[in-house]
Amino acid sequence: MCRIDTTMNQKHLILFILFIFTLDCFGSSNNQNTENQGIDFSNQLVVLADSIMELWQNDPEKGVRLGQKSLHMPAGSYTETDKAYFDFVYGISYKNAGNRQQAMALLMQSLNAFERNKDWYYFHRVNEQVACMYREDGEYDRAIGMLTSSLDYYRSINNDKQINSVLINLGSAWLDKGRNNLALNAYLEAAKIDSVLGDTSTMALTKLGIGIVYQNLGLVFDAIDTEKAKMYYNQSLESIKESKKLFALINHRLGECYAQMNQASVYYNLKEFDQMEQILNHTQSCHQSADEKLVMELRILSAFSLYHRGFTHEALVILSEIAKRGEESTYPHIFHDAMLVMAELLYETNKTDSAIRLAESSTNWLRENGNHICSVKGTQLLAGWYKNEKNISKALEYQTKTIQCKDSLFKEASKELFDDLQLKYQNNRLNAELQQLETKKIIETRNLFITRLLLIILILSALVAILVIFLFFKKMNKKSTLLKQQLHESECAGRMKEEAFEKIRLENDLLEQKSNVQQLEVQLKQQEMMYQSIKQADLIQINKSIRERLNPFSIKIQKKKDQEGFEKLLDEISSSANMSSLNDFDSIFKQMHGDFYEKLLLNAPDLTPAELQMCALLRINLSSKEIARLMNLSKATIDLTRHYIRQKLNLDSSQNLTSYLIVL
Repeated sequence: MCRIDTTMNQKHLILFILFIFTLDCFGSSNNQNTENQGIDFSNQLVVLADSIMELWQNDPEKGVRLGQKSLHMPAGSYTETDKAYFDFVYGISYKNAGNRQQAMALLMQSLNAFERNKDWYYFHRVNEQVACMYREDGEYDRAIGMLTSSLDYYRSINNDKQINSVLINLGSAWLDKGRNNLALNAYLEAAKIDSVLGDTSTMALTKLGIGIVYQNLGLVFDAIDTEKAKMYYNQSLESIKESKKLFALINHRLGECYAQMNQASVYYNLKEFDQMEQILNHTQSCHQSADEKLVMELRILSAFSLYHRGFTHEALVILSEIAKRGEESTYPHIFHDAMLVMAELLYETNKTDSAIRLAESSTNWLRENGNHICSVKGTQLLAGWYKNEKNISKALEYQTKTIQCKDSLFKEASKELFDDLQLKYQNNRLNAELQQLETKKIIETRNLFITRLLLIILILSALVAILVIFLFFKKMNKKSTLLKQQLHESECAGRMKEEAFEKIRLENDLLEQKSNVQQLEVQLKQQEMMYQSIKQADLIQINKSIRERLNPFSIKIQKKKDQEGFEKLLDEISSSANMSSLNDFDSIFKQMHGDFYEKLLLNAPDLTPAELQMCALLRINLSSKEIARLMNLSKATIDLTRHYIRQKLNLDSSQNLTSYLIVL
């Protein structure tokens, strides 16, 4: 087998891409579109588009029929953006249903509408799908230009999911154009994004694409540098095995079958037929797949395996069946490669003419369609066969074509080497730029660190300053509070002192008032005592006067009994007259003046009771006249007694006896 046809694999890659990316991105955008719908027909159009999208893969023709309901909606009853979204979904349905012309018309209509509304995100989503259609039509440069434009836009908005989608489509476009290294670069970049997104299905798809690119590079260098070719084949196997594991992980049986088919093809290119046979033995369930082209390609590989293991007849039966079906049964490159192997089998079974006709037909098709690897194989077979048939001119003709095909193959290899060198240069330049950016980043990081450090120091300084100010004001506040407290306490103490002084003053006033009251009481008692004494003295005088006046009448009473009664009355009057007016004075005076007599006797122990009584009368500030009246003595007697008292008290002439006795 000369080469795995990239067109076949890319068409299935497209199938996966449309299902995984377009469905996911536009399906999830439904909410964004419906949020701003204010018109019923706009909502109906979006709902209709979502329903069509669900039929993209399983029944696109039904989706096309469903989309025709939009024809009954009045023009202008929906927004241009919703119509553009519907046209996109409807266009993909037409594409999957096989009507590429109608699909392109709807997609271009959607693309222009999004451009008019400057809705660049959806513009590039549609642009990507239009580019894929151009790629399928063989307009590789146009497709690559459109995909590169979308890739630049998605990179500007950092949308990894869409970047990944475009990279896979871009890789397929480069692969179709025969620029394997550029395709590989796109797939490898997509693989890096896959590891970030964590989408297993896209990771499996990308790994399968990388494996196909490595296999094609191995085929390009197989006739030039076998060691380099073997390296590419081994890298291809590694990538395809990883994709097979990922497809198995998500239970994607169709993807797993394609991975196994490509793995068997690589083992065929490495001429490891036992390994190839083991892989094919595990693909029995894949022969039941609805994908007829996959089934036919597996049968071709089985024929190749049988041929190289010596089962020529069995291999020829399978290839004859494929030849009857024609190139429509599988991909053209694979079909004509298989026809070359069948020509070899026919030649070995001595069917020379049939072998040469079949080989010439397939070789010419391969040359015309640029498959230089298989073309070299075909021209070499024909040159050898014509040489064996002694047809030298034909042998030389095909020998010349072999040289031309090899030249083309060398040119293709040169392109790959140039692309490889260019990518290495770009990688080196990017690494240098990355290193500069890293250096710049280190400097910026260091400057940022210094700036942050200074900022932290500044903040800490500010915090310390704030803390110091806070503590200072706290201390001042504490001092102020303490001063206020002290002032308050001082004021309280002052008030307490004032209250104490006021209390003392009030107590003194009270004591003074009490003293005054006591003095008043003493004075009242003294006055009462004087009044009673004077009253008693007056009564005594009256009694004496009455007795003196009644005495003469006692002689005149005749009767003795009456005389005795009269004398008894006179005795009573006389007894009353002889009573002292000062009998109760001493007891009352002692109650009022306490130990006056004791103090007086200490100064003059020889004072007589009469003198003590006179001293008491003088203490209560009685005059000599009043004392004489009370004591029934003459004033002269009173004055003489006062003179004796002064002598006993040792008072000089300047001292007043009454004052002395009052203060004693």
